[in-house]
Amino acid sequence: MDWIRSQTLPTQNAVLLGIALLAVLVVFAGLRLVLLGGIARSLGGKDRPASVRATAQVLAQNLRLLLLFAQIVLLLAIGAGAALVWVRGTNLIEWGKARLASLPEGFWQDFGIALGRVAVAAIGLAILLRGVRRALAWATARAKAWEGLRANDESIEGFFALLATLIRLGAWLAFFVWAAADLGLVESWVTALGVALRIFIIVALGVLAWRAIDAVVVSLDALSRKYSSPNNLLRFYDRLQHLVPALRRTLEWALWILVGTQALRQIDAYSSAASTWGPRFVRVVGILFLARVAVEVSKIVVQQSLLRDSKLSREARQRRSTILPLIESVIQYIVYFGAAIMVLEALGQDPTPFLAGAGIVGLAVGLGAQNLVNDMVCGFFILFEDHYLVGDFVRIGDAEGVVERVDLRTTRIRDQSGRHHILRNGSIEAVVNFSKEYVYAVVDVGVAYESDLDVVVSALEEAAERLRARSTDVLEPTSVKGLDVFGESELTYRTVTKVRPGAHLSVARLLRRIIKDVFDERGVEIPYARRVLILKNETVVPFPEQAAEEPDSEESPRCHGIASQVTSLFIEEILAEEAPRVHRRGRAPSRPG
Repeated sequence: MDWIRSQTLPTQNAVLLGIALLAVLVVFAGLRLVLLGGIARSLGGKDRPASVRATAQVLAQNLRLLLLFAQIVLLLAIGAGAALVWVRGTNLIEWGKARLASLPEGFWQDFGIALGRVAVAAIGLAILLRGVRRALAWATARAKAWEGLRANDESIEGFFALLATLIRLGAWLAFFVWAAADLGLVESWVTALGVALRIFIIVALGVLAWRAIDAVVVSLDALSRKYSSPNNLLRFYDRLQHLVPALRRTLEWALWILVGTQALRQIDAYSSAASTWGPRFVRVVGILFLARVAVEVSKIVVQQSLLRDSKLSREARQRRSTILPLIESVIQYIVYFGAAIMVLEALGQDPTPFLAGAGIVGLAVGLGAQNLVNDMVCGFFILFEDHYLVGDFVRIGDAEGVVERVDLRTTRIRDQSGRHHILRNGSIEAVVNFSKEYVYAVVDVGVAYESDLDVVVSALEEAAERLRARSTDVLEPTSVKGLDVFGESELTYRTVTKVRPGAHLSVARLLRRIIKDVFDERGVEIPYARRVLILKNETVVPFPEQAAEEPDSEESPRCHGIASQVTSLFIEEILAEEAPRVHRRGRAPSRPG
């Protein structure tokens, strides 16, 4: 002590602070050793039942947390007090003596009693939390067994597991706040802990609410799919099911905005701003989601209004299917425009200046985007002049296929290869529509020059009769137009069949198949190209007698090579003479032997 008094004031304060902190660490280490060791020896032995050992383990864990909390609080209190005294230039020894002298007479007795109450409360809270955990496990099993649904098991388990965690953390945080107040700590510390506890409770309730809402949404989704039937309103649920993720995101955003608002209101500096803007953002989120729901519901209503009548003719149904995307687009633009106005009003802004600015921007865009305006005008003419409808088979430029959709700006065509063509309406110049009233399936057939033409015509007429019997798309019997072209190696006959709109390709394919079968039965030849391969070998192998007579002749190989070339030229001349006759007959020449 004399050595400490002989040092300077900062050194004295630093040494005393270190001694105080070390003493706290030693004392709490001793308490942990004594208390935890006593619990382990008395309740955690191997001869004890499993339930007693589990209780001892929980009690030891909670006591360890309590001692750690008390140690941290005491160290912070000592450090804060020492720093305050140090800044003021006061001697810690003198300050400590003065503080001890100022304590009331029964302070230490009251402090010990308060510590006892805190310890007993901690043990009681640990036992209570154990019972709560068992109750939540029972509630989890009951909730999972409700209605026999399995789609929401994961959500239910996650909700109750999170609930158990939040109850445990919230209970212990509330206990620490009560313990700090009961032990008589600094009032500002207790107030800060109280604010932290309230924010924790708000966030915990928000997390629990989101898990509960998520589980409810998943359960309702499963129930809606389970009880969906063509005879009730749930028959439209399959068309609205894609909105379920959007509903979950909307509820999540709105909930967390509310949680953040309530949490910030606990802090005086942010209370006013949170109270003003929090509800506004919630309304914005709700408006955007309801706008999307309104668009989807309007699509269902419009489709049911236009296409529900089963007595509609094919042409009337096509016309309504074509005009349907236009009505849906107009409704969508109107709904989203109204939603934008409502969002501005929800944020406390006057929409009138924005509307004026939007008009000016729209005028500028209209002047600059002439192609866009041209596409939309052409789209109106296509729709109202009935150039083509959804489901028609058309040819527009290089695109040939079925019209899938006609919008104000574009036309979408799916060709025979499955490729999706998107054409600007303003770029469409010529349209070939195969779906207006009727269309002809034209098939050209080639036969050999030496064929009996009467037999060919009879075979084609028989093929036409078979086609009429096998296809319901044929409107009139197939007409054999007769000999159409004299080709290089074939005579071409043309057949024309009047069929339903858009069925010309399938009928033409079927007719070709039938013609092939009939020609095979009648022996009518369909000419086709043949390829003749001539092999040239410049090396001539001599006969054995000749090789024996002239073994060393140098002219023999060259003479044989000349003979081979002469032979090849002779064969080529023969083929050249035979070629015109072969072409006239439509047959390939045979290979010379």
